[in-house]
Amino acid sequence: MPLSSEHIPLPCSLRDAVTRRFPQSGGEAGREVLTRDQLIRLLGKLGDDPTSPLISLRRQAESEGASGSLEPAHGSIVEWVTLSFDHWEDHYPLEQKLALEVRKLLPLAIALAVSDEHFFTPGAHPLHQLLDCLQQSAVGWQQRLDRAGQMLEQRVMRAVVRAREWFEDRSVDFAHITRELTAAAERDAARAQRMVQRLAEAEAASLKTDQVKRDAAGVINSGLEKYQLPAAIGEFLKGPWFDSAQLVALKFGTDSHEWRQVRRATEHLMESVQPREDADDANRDRLANIVKRLPQELREWLLSLQHDPDAADDAIGLVEYAHLRLRHGQNLGLTRIPPIAITGSRAVVENHDQDAVELNNGHWFLMQDDEGELRAQLTLQLEKGQHLLFTNVVGLKALDLRRDEFLRRLRENRARPLPAEDTFSLSLASTAGVDSNEKLRALIDPSFVPEPIDGESIDADDTEPDASDALQPEDGDVLSSSRSQHTASTAAAEEWEDPLPDLSRREGRSVGDPAVPEIESLELTLTEDSDSGSPAPPIQPSTVAVPAPDLRQAEARSPERLTQRPRENRAPVSQPRPTERAGTAYSERQDRGMSDSGRERNAEPEIDVPMGAWLGFHDGETPIMAKLAVYDPRRDNYIFVNRRGIALRELSRSELLGLIDEGLVDILETRSYFRDEVQRARGQHHD
Repeated sequence: MPLSSEHIPLPCSLRDAVTRRFPQSGGEAGREVLTRDQLIRLLGKLGDDPTSPLISLRRQAESEGASGSLEPAHGSIVEWVTLSFDHWEDHYPLEQKLALEVRKLLPLAIALAVSDEHFFTPGAHPLHQLLDCLQQSAVGWQQRLDRAGQMLEQRVMRAVVRAREWFEDRSVDFAHITRELTAAAERDAARAQRMVQRLAEAEAASLKTDQVKRDAAGVINSGLEKYQLPAAIGEFLKGPWFDSAQLVALKFGTDSHEWRQVRRATEHLMESVQPREDADDANRDRLANIVKRLPQELREWLLSLQHDPDAADDAIGLVEYAHLRLRHGQNLGLTRIPPIAITGSRAVVENHDQDAVELNNGHWFLMQDDEGELRAQLTLQLEKGQHLLFTNVVGLKALDLRRDEFLRRLRENRARPLPAEDTFSLSLASTAGVDSNEKLRALIDPSFVPEPIDGESIDADDTEPDASDALQPEDGDVLSSSRSQHTASTAAAEEWEDPLPDLSRREGRSVGDPAVPEIESLELTLTEDSDSGSPAPPIQPSTVAVPAPDLRQAEARSPERLTQRPRENRAPVSQPRPTERAGTAYSERQDRGMSDSGRERNAEPEIDVPMGAWLGFHDGETPIMAKLAVYDPRRDNYIFVNRRGIALRELSRSELLGLIDEGLVDILETRSYFRDEVQRARGQHHD
C-alpha cells in the first residue's frame, strides 16, 4: 500500500536512505569546499532564483570569489530536498502564484536539513509541519477568486516572510507560525461550514420541489394518457389544478389522506366528462353522484386560487358548464391533451455497479470548467449519493455532477484528487525511496521480507526504486467540466475580515515587508445584490457533518418559491486535521495574545421576489394569496394586494423573513388569469 499520512511523522530517520540514494563524490581537486556556515549564508541570499539550488549556490559563491564545491554529505542533502520540493509540487500542486511563493522556502529547507538532524524524520521537524499546513490551507485557492481569496493569499505570503527570517534570527518559532495558520484555517472552515449548511438547505428544498412536481405531474399525466378531454378542462388540469396539487403535496405529503383525495378528484374530473352512451344503469348512477359532488371536491383542493374567489368560481363554473353540455348530449370536442413536461428535474438513477467506489466529503479535486482549471471540494452527496455537489474554497457551489459522470472523469484522468494532509512530509519520504508501507517496514526492520505478489518472488533490489520512478508526475491532463458559480466570489464581504497575525513582528523589533501590506489597511467592500440589504442572522455551523436540513424552512427558501439570497460572501478551505504538533489553535492563540477583534459580520439574507408574484400566507386562520405590488425602499417594506388592487398586507423585511423562516409563505409561478381562459372558451362556444 502507498505510504499515507497515517504514518507521519515517520518513526525513524532517513539519513542512511538519503545517503544511499543520493551518493555524492568528493569536491573538485584543489578547490576548497564550502563549510556548513558558508553554505547557510549563501542559501539565505538565493531568494527567488528559479534555477536549481546547486547551480545558484555555485554562481553565488563564485560571485563572492569562493569555491562552489559542496561536501558530499551536503550535496546529497541539497539534491534530496530539491527533488522533494519538485515531487511535492508535481503530486500536490498549488496554483502557480502561491506555489512560487512557497517555493521561496526551498533554501530554508536545505539550510535546516544540513544543520538539524531532526530534518531527516519526515513530519517531526517544525518546518515540515509548517509546509504541510501551508499546502493544506491553500490547496483550494485560485487566482480567479480575486478579493474573496485575498485574505488566504496574504496569510501565506506573511508566513513565508516570517519563516525566512530564520537566516537572520535562529530563534524563529516555526511551530508558532503553524499554530497561527491552523487557527486561521479553523475560522475559515467554520465560515465554510455555514455556507455548506445553507447550500444543503437550498438543495434539499430544490430536490423536494422537483419531486413534488414529478408527483403532481405523474397523477395528471396518467389520466391524460387514459382519457381524451375538452381543451378547456385540459388547460385547467395543467394550470391551476397542477399548482394546487403541488401545494397539497408540499403541505401534507404524498402519503397523506389529503393527497389521496386530490388523486381521486383528478380521476373523477376526467371520468365525468366522458361520453355515457355505453354506460349501464349502475355506472350512470355512479357518474351522476360524482358530478353532483365534484364541484365541492374541486373547490376544497383548489389551493392555488384560494386567494381569488372569482377565479375559483370561474374554474368550477367551467367544469359545471361541461357537465351541463354533456347532459344535453352536446359534443364536448374531446381531444388528446399533451402531458405535462417537467424540465430541469433530477430523477434518481440507481447504479449499483458504482457502489463500491467510496467518495468522501471534504476531498479536493482538480478539474476544469468554462473558465479553465477548477479546484473544487466534494461537499454534499444527495439522492442516495448519486448527485454530487462541489464547492470552491470560499464556500460557493462550483460544480454539480451525477456520480457516474464524475467517476468517468476520474477514470479518464479528467479529474484528479488533490490530497492535502502531510503532503511535504510524504514527499520527503517518497524521494528517499520510502513510498509504501512495505518499504517503511523494511527500513525499520532489515529482516522484513515483503510477501510475494501473485506467486512471484520479490528481489531485494525491487524495494528501492530508481529516483526517477519516484518522481514521475501523475497525469495532469485535466479536461472538461460543467458550470461554475464562482462569479459572486469577488464580493467576499466581511466574512473574511478577521485580522491576520502580524508575522513580520517579533518581540522587540519589526521587519518590514513592502510586498505584503499591513492587514489593518486592507478594506474589503461588499457589492449589494439589490437596492437594499441588511445583516443576516448568523447560522451556527456543525463541526462534524452537515446536519439534516429543516425541510419546512427549506421549502420556504426553494428557488421555485421564494429565493433567499445571502450576500455573496463565502468562506474557504476545509478544516485542517488537528494534530498534536500543531497544538490546539484557539487556546494557543489566547496564550499568545492573538486578537479576535475582527469577528465576521454575517449579511442578512436578501429577499428576491419578482414584482407581481403571488405569495400564499398561512399565518392566519384562513390562508390568503396576495400579489406583491409595491416595494418601498425608504421604509423597507412590501405591500401585497388582491386581484382588484386592494391592499391586503403590508410587511417589513424582518416580518417577511420571519414568516419565510417559519415556512408560512408559498409562491407559485405567475400565470395568466384563468378567468381570461374561461371567457375565451365561452366565446369560442358561442361563436
